[in-house]
Amino acid sequence: MAGVTLVTADTWIINYFASSTDGAIALMTYAKRLFVAPMSMLAQAAGVASMPFFASLWSQNKKYEFATGVADSVSRVACLGLLATSAMVAMAVPLIDLLFTGGRFSAADARVCAAYFSVFSISLFLWSAQAIYSRAFYAAGNTFVPMVAGTIVTVASLPIYAFFYRAYGAMGLAMASDMGIAMQTLLIASLLHKRHMVSLASLDYTEMGRCLLAGLAGGSAVALLAWGFAWTRAHPGAAQWALHTRLADAAILAAGTALWLLLVKAVLEKTGSALPRVTMRRLGLKPR
Repeated sequence: MAGVTLVTADTWIINYFASSTDGAIALMTYAKRLFVAPMSMLAQAAGVASMPFFASLWSQNKKYEFATGVADSVSRVACLGLLATSAMVAMAVPLIDLLFTGGRFSAADARVCAAYFSVFSISLFLWSAQAIYSRAFYAAGNTFVPMVAGTIVTVASLPIYAFFYRAYGAMGLAMASDMGIAMQTLLIASLLHKRHMVSLASLDYTEMGRCLLAGLAGGSAVALLAWGFAWTRAHPGAAQWALHTRLADAAILAAGTALWLLLVKAVLEKTGSALPRVTMRRLGLKPR
């Protein structure tokens, strides 16, 4: 409670600087709250669920199992974060448009908000990883080190927020937010590595690379699909259904999600990833 980490302070810092730009606080708040939904499901839920298991291993002096367990958890949530980011960025505009456009929230506001949301989404795998790394310290009974590390990163990141805001306006704050959580994740991971608690070398970089490749393939295809819908709506000869904003947004999201799932699954299976098989088994769609 004595420390202030970027997990909490990020929103405070963004609001402080964004208050100088008309409408920036509202649009960034919408984008940040929408980003928090998948982040909470992936990062916070995984962190809370894994902590009792890590604590049990540490209390039994099973240091090797603890280290591999934390590394495996970080690798998994990072992989899922990379995949989710590709879908979130590719479908940001229709998603924001569907959820928020109306009344005083214009189509132009939706595009700006979607841009903020996309930049925030890039750091999803980092938010997910730091949630696991922090709880590794907590499970080992050490809350002081992550508190001090988080506070140092928060203080050190203030000039970064200020610089990027002056250089790029409100968008710079979203960029600085990503840089700040990257600093916090790397610092906590390095401290665990230095204390021989969790090695950075034990992360599954190969699987993360497969997920990055699959995410790029799926996200690029969906982005192209969304561009095609946008082009259709922008031309006079467009079909009447495409001119209906809500209907078009829902169609893009439905078609984009289906396309993304198919491509991501295909690329992961082609590259030898075990993620599709494990996911299907966890969902009860394939026998063990």
